[in-house]
Amino acid sequence: MKGDSPKPHPGPFRVRQVGAELAGIVGVVGFFVMGFVSVLS
Repeated sequence: MKGDSPKPHPGPFRVRQVGAELAGIVGVVGFFVMGFVSVLS
């Protein structure tokens, strides 16, 4: 897994970036789910 990126320290930044993307996706999905449930109920 290591060595495929030319950057010297891709670890923390990559993890932080993926975490932010996952948090954004979860937030959007949760927002749509709550809106959908509120419309149905």
